This record gives sequence, structure tokens and C-alpha cells, in this order.
Amino acid sequence: MRKINWLMAAMMLFAASFVACNNDDVNKGGNTDLTFNIEVAEVTKSNATFNITPSNLEADYLVVVLDAKAVESCANDKEIINKIYDGVKIAAENADTTFEAYLIERVKRGALENHTVSSLVPATKYYL
Repeated sequence: MRKINWLMAAMMLFAASFVACNNDDVNKGGNTDLTFNIEVAEVTKSNATFNITPSNLEADYLVVVLDAKAVESCANDKEIINKIYDGVKIAAENADTTFEAYLIERVKRGALENHTVSSLVPATKYYL
């Protein structure tokens, strides 16, 4: 794997996971123990390509890229999740669809190879 430039070195991991499960599968503590292995495959001025592998290949998750300033302005994880929720809700409204229908098209399961994030701004830090 090639050396990551500074833009990508600044990009940190943040993955909001939406795990589908039955009521009897719910972990009472709320911890899904879902982790991600992320490899940077390629970086250009405005795009980044990743390989993402969740620890549970059956888990559903959403890949989100947020500006680091937006994330760091949040006091806790709950605020970050609310920011993601609000962003998805707005994107669904802009796409003239329901929140649920919008998510169905974007939720991932299993390993994700060569996932490209575009429209990144050079010299900006991001969380994935």
C-alpha cells in the first residue's frame, strides 16, 4: 500500500453503523462491537478511494464523510449521530424521497471495495 499524503493522513475513521437485528439479538448495553478495517487505495485532489471491511460481514452500515470541523464541534457521539441523521434527512428531502427509501439505497453490507468519495476540498480534514 502506498504512503498516504497529508490530506488522507488527516482523514480519520468515523463510521456510523446501522445494524439490523431482531429484538432478541439486541445487546442490552447498546454496544454492537462493530469495528472497521479501512485501507486507503487512492487519493487525488478531490477524491479518495477506500476498501472498507466491517468486523461483522452481515452488519448493515452507512459510510459517511464529514468535515473534521463539524465533527470536532460536537460534544459527544450522540451529537455526531444527530448531525449525520439530520444530513441524511435533508439529502432525502432534496432527492424528493423518504428517509427510509434514501437509506435503503445507501446502506452497505459486507466488505466494500474501491468505494470512492468525491467532491473533497483540498487541504480540508475529514472523518470517514
